[in-house]
Amino acid sequence: MVFKRFCVGIIGLWLTGCSVLPIDQVKVIKPFSLPINYELIDHQTVDVIDEEELFALSDGQQQAFLNQYQHYVSHGYAPHKAIFQILKSDLTDFTYYGETNTAQQTASLARGNCMSLAVLTTAYAKLANVDFDYRKVNTLPIFEKQGNVILSSSHVQTYLYKPNFKPEIDTYYLRPPGIVVDYFPSTTNMPGRLFSKHQFIAMYYRNIAADYLIDNELEAAFAYALASHQYDQHSPENINLLAVLHRRLGDVEGAEAIYQAALAHDLNNVAMLSNYATLLKSQQRYQEAEILDNKIAGLEDLNPYQWLEQAYVEHRQGRVAAAKRYYYKVIEQAPYVHQAYLGLYQIYAKQHQLNKAREMLKKALTWSYELDDRKLYKAKLYSLW
Repeated sequence: MVFKRFCVGIIGLWLTGCSVLPIDQVKVIKPFSLPINYELIDHQTVDVIDEEELFALSDGQQQAFLNQYQHYVSHGYAPHKAIFQILKSDLTDFTYYGETNTAQQTASLARGNCMSLAVLTTAYAKLANVDFDYRKVNTLPIFEKQGNVILSSSHVQTYLYKPNFKPEIDTYYLRPPGIVVDYFPSTTNMPGRLFSKHQFIAMYYRNIAADYLIDNELEAAFAYALASHQYDQHSPENINLLAVLHRRLGDVEGAEAIYQAALAHDLNNVAMLSNYATLLKSQQRYQEAEILDNKIAGLEDLNPYQWLEQAYVEHRQGRVAAAKRYYYKVIEQAPYVHQAYLGLYQIYAKQHQLNKAREMLKKALTWSYELDDRKLYKAKLYSLW
C-alpha cells in the first residue's frame, strides 16, 4: 500500500493573511544516509523532468501572461492580486483531472490537478517577481484503489505575498499579507503548515512516481522517487515510497532496512508505519507488527483527517477492531468530524449492534450541516427503527 498525494478542485477564493512564521517548524533531524539499493534497476535511463523544465513556460505563454498582467496592474491591481485574477479568468474552462503536469502542459492543456495549478501559479509568480510559499491543507481523505495501490487525496495551496510590504512599527504580524490561491475550497479544509519550494518539488516528483507505480513502470517510478528523496531527504512519505518500491522489486530486506533507518531517526508517519507493519505481517512476524500498530496509535498527530484516513484503510482491509480504534481517535480529537460516526455506524450495523448504530447516526446528525449529509443520516436512522 502506498499513498499518492493529489487533489482536484476549482479555483477558490482567497484570504489576506498576516504572519511571519518560519517555514517548517519541525525539530531538526540529523542528516543520515538511507540504505537505498541503487542496483535494483537502471534508473539513469529515465529522463526525469528537471526543476527548470517544471516551471518553464513557452515564449508565447509568457507573453500572454505578461500582457494580461500589465493590463490588471495598469487598472490598479497589486501584482499578487493581478496573478489571482489571471488564474481566475484563464481557468474558467479548466478540466480538473488527476494528472500532475508541468507549468507549460497545464497552460496548454487547461487540465490537471491542484498540484499542476500550483506549478502554474509558481511560474506566473516567478515571471512577475512576486514572492510565494506553499501551504498544506488537511482535507477529508478520498480514496481510490488501483490494483493493490491505494491513492489518497491531499491538497496544496499557494500563498502569494503582497509586494513591497512595510510592517508598521510596534505591530506584530503572523505572516506578511497576501492571497491564498485555493484550488479546492471547502468548509472542511484545515490549514496546515507552510513548506518550502524544495519540499513542493519533492511532492511533485512523488506524485509522478506514484503514477508510474500504478502503471507498474517500476524503473521510472524508482527514478522519480529518488528525485523526490534528493529534494526532501527527511520526508517520511518519500522514504515510504522508496521502501514500497524496494519491496515491489523483490528486495524485501532492503525495504525493511529503509523502514528501520527512518525509525532510527525518529521519522514517524502513519502510512509508513502501516506499510512496515503490513510487511511484517506478511512474514508472520505478528508480535513485531503489533509493536508498530501500538506505535501508530500512540502518535500525536493533530490532524484528525490523518486518523480518519487510517480508519478508512483499516476498514477497507477488514481490520474492524483497528478501524474502530481510529474512528474513536478522530472523535476524541475532533468530535465535529461526522464522517467518523458514519464509519462506526457501518461497523455496528454490520455487527447487528443496532442501538450503538443508532447512537452513531444521531451524533453524526448533530455535527452535520450539509443538507445532503443530513438527509442521508436521517434515512439511515429511520431504517434502523
